[in-house]
Amino acid sequence: YPCPVQYNPADHIMDIVQDIEVRKRVVEAFTISDEVNALLKKNSIDKKNEIEIEDEFESLKIPKFATGFWTQLRVLFYRTALNKKGLLAFPAERVIINKERASGSYRISTYFLAKTMAETPLLITLPTTFILITYWMAGLNPNAGAFFGFLFIEILAVSAGEGIGLFVGTVSTDIDTGMVIATVSLMSMLLVGGFFAKHVPVFLSWLKYLSLFYYAFNACQTFELSTGNVQFQCDPKSEFNNILPSCSRGSDTVSGDEILKYALGAETNFGFTIGLIVVIWVVFRVAAYLTLRYVKHGINRSIAKNKIIILNT
Repeated sequence: YPCPVQYNPADHIMDIVQDIEVRKRVVEAFTISDEVNALLKKNSIDKKNEIEIEDEFESLKIPKFATGFWTQLRVLFYRTALNKKGLLAFPAERVIINKERASGSYRISTYFLAKTMAETPLLITLPTTFILITYWMAGLNPNAGAFFGFLFIEILAVSAGEGIGLFVGTVSTDIDTGMVIATVSLMSMLLVGGFFAKHVPVFLSWLKYLSLFYYAFNACQTFELSTGNVQFQCDPKSEFNNILPSCSRGSDTVSGDEILKYALGAETNFGFTIGLIVVIWVVFRVAAYLTLRYVKHGINRSIAKNKIIILNT
């Protein structure tokens, strides 16, 4: 039974054993160890072709996983690094993950950690490349502190956004559903984030506090306008001329901090804003892990905690 090219070996084996004749041949070729044979003789065989080995099976001290943590992490890291899918990974790989987990190939925690580690270099490289090009093209604050602060916020926000994507991927039953949920959520957070729309209807204004873009945008504004004592020229024709105290008093310049406070109304508590982005990062990644571990989407496992049922096909 050769495995077709570019076909998952685990799925190929599962397809083959659906044949009754193949299953009979596998059972006939299978040799059970002396320890298990002793327990099987001690227990009665169920007439419904099920043999239940009670808690005495635990005395064999058979390890739950075939390999150790570091071996699992190394193999999964390499596999994930070659196959980066982000949001699309979990819906597409769910069946394989459940099969490999049920067979004791690896822990879910190891798989999730390996996936996070494998995608971290890309999460840092892409935003850094983007900021290195666009930051100077846009003529933003040339101060080194402002630049590196801006870059730090972008990398943190992208990583938090990936956490949201992972969570959407774990709760979605298929790729199409995941894409719809991700698109609607992304556009909703983007619209109330404060960059595209300043005046949001009152009944929707509270949604900005659920938006990752809102906190990232405020943090970036804070870095740009409050770092390096930035000064701007007052424009008598500007609608903000009467709002800014320095301009209304006839001054020619106005500080970035004053613009933040009176014109933009941005959250100036930088530590609090960064803390909320970190909370989003942690909450959605933990939620993604718990969903991946405990929500099976209809997959039924027949192996209980203190009981192993061997089906005598």
